[in-house]
Amino acid sequence: MGNRLKLIEGHPRFGDAEGLLFDLSESPEERDNLRTERAALFDEWMERIERYERELEPRHALHRSTRKPITQRPGEFSAKFTLSPEEEETLRALGYRD
Repeated sequence: MGNRLKLIEGHPRFGDAEGLLFDLSESPEERDNLRTERAALFDEWMERIERYERELEPRHALHRSTRKPITQRPGEFSAKFTLSPEEEETLRALGYRD
């Protein structure tokens, strides 16, 4: 069957800040962390992840219908419709409007 390696990035909140490396062909239940045994491979994979993340370029989200970039900043609002006084009051009562 061969090696079926699985890398899990570490996070202190989930019990291991450094990360986990499993060979699923040997430990399908993911009990044997090979991070120390296969340190060179683990470090290489982590470096690849870090390099990939450094090279990511943030992009604006695209509008579902128009596929145009959504460039509004959080908190900005450009209404293309008007609300009735009753709708305004409902939103105010719910805490969505001042």
